[in-house]
Amino acid sequence: MRLALFDDGHPAVAGSRNALAAVLHRNQRFEEALEIHRASHASFAARVGTDHPDTLMIAVNLGFVLRDLKRYQEWRDLLAETAPRLEAHHGPSHSITIWAMTQFARAEQANGDLARAVEIGRRTVERATAGLGNHMRTAQALLGLGRIEAARGEEAACFAAFDEALAMMVELFGVGSLNTCRARCSHVDELVRFGRLDAAVTALDGIDADVQALGSAGESVRDRVARLRDTIAAQRR
Repeated sequence: MRLALFDDGHPAVAGSRNALAAVLHRNQRFEEALEIHRASHASFAARVGTDHPDTLMIAVNLGFVLRDLKRYQEWRDLLAETAPRLEAHHGPSHSITIWAMTQFARAEQANGDLARAVEIGRRTVERATAGLGNHMRTAQALLGLGRIEAARGEEAACFAAFDEALAMMVELFGVGSLNTCRARCSHVDELVRFGRLDAAVTALDGIDADVQALGSAGESVRDRVARLRDTIAAQRR
C-alpha cells in the first residue's frame, strides 16, 4: 500500500523496508535482509542525509546482518563509521550511543583485535554506568565486555562483568524475564568455556525452572538450554 501512496524514496517506504528486513533477519534469510536494509539505508541517506539518526540506526541494523553472515570486516568498518556519528549526534552516554559502541566493541572482537575491543568495551561500560546507571543498555554493555574478557582468557574479569550485568537485569526485569533468561544463557556459555561444568548445569536447572512460566515466548531460550546441555554432555564424555 505504501509503495502505491509514496514514491520509492519516501521515508515511509524505507521504514517499511527496514521492518521487512528485520523479519527476514529473524528468520535467518540473511542475504535478503541485507539487500533490503541496504536499499532502506540508501533511501534514508538520500532523503534526510547520511548523518541523520534514522539513517545511522539502519546502518547499525545492517551491521547485525553482516555479523550473522560472518562478514566481520565489513561489520567493523560500518560501525567504525557509524558509532562515532551517533555519539556526535546524541552524546557519549546516550542509550543509543552506548548500544552502538557495545556492538563496535564486539565487532573488533570478531575481527580478532581484542586489545581494541576491550578498550572500547571498558570505556562504554564506564560511560553507561555514569550516564545511564541501572539501564538495559548498561547491562548489555557489561554483557558485551564479559564476552570480550572471556575471549581474552580473563576469567575473573569475565564473570565480574556478567555478575554485575545479571544483577542489574534481575533488578530491572525480574529473574524469570525473557531478557534475563537470555543473559543467563550467555553466562552459561562462558561457564562452559572455562570448564565450570557443574556450575553450568546448576545454572541451566535454574533457567529451566524459570523459563517454563514464559510459555511460547520462552521457546528460543528452551532450545538454547537444550543445546547447552548437549554441549556439556559432549565435553564430559
